[in-house]
Amino acid sequence: MTLRLAVVLGLMAIWMVRMLQHAFGTNFDTEQQPYATHRKRFGARWPVWSFFAVYMLQGILIWIWVMPFSFAASADVIGLQITDWIGIAVWLVGFFFLVVGDSQMNAFKADPANKGGIMDRGLWSMTRHPNYFGESLVYFGYFMFALAHPWGWVSIVALLYKTWFMGWGSATPGNERHMRKTRGAAWDDYAARVPMFFPGLPRR
Repeated sequence: MTLRLAVVLGLMAIWMVRMLQHAFGTNFDTEQQPYATHRKRFGARWPVWSFFAVYMLQGILIWIWVMPFSFAASADVIGLQITDWIGIAVWLVGFFFLVVGDSQMNAFKADPANKGGIMDRGLWSMTRHPNYFGESLVYFGYFMFALAHPWGWVSIVALLYKTWFMGWGSATPGNERHMRKTRGAAWDDYAARVPMFFPGLPRR
């Protein structure tokens, strides 16, 4: 156990605990989309379909997602490198978007007056999906740790896949379809003012 490995594992543990807490809190009473819709759509076939299309698929993808951790852990380096410090800084920014974005959305949903409305304040005025953007940025931080290994650059595959998955592959498109279906013109107006993934100044 080296200092840099302890830092990597510590950041990973914090990230995992936050994700566990968020997943438990958002799925305990009501199952999240798109899984709730899939469950209704497949009915009695849901257990078999979800085993292959959800659990086994994600089990395979995990081998890609863990690449930065594998290279970071097997690097023959003891102290923190300049790339590690950059990784820590990027990770902190990403984690800020994750935690603050979720916190702002939870506070918005907790107010009955906002039922059926659209959260467009705070970080949600800069990007329509600050938590998904933060997730990809956190992974960029892990990638920087992997660069201490001679072959660590190979894990850019995991970074690119994670960013694509969060922004264009599954997470964001699924949420966008749900919001457009349930919010209609109000969502279109919001989408015209606020960038989809990468933060920017809202357009009036």
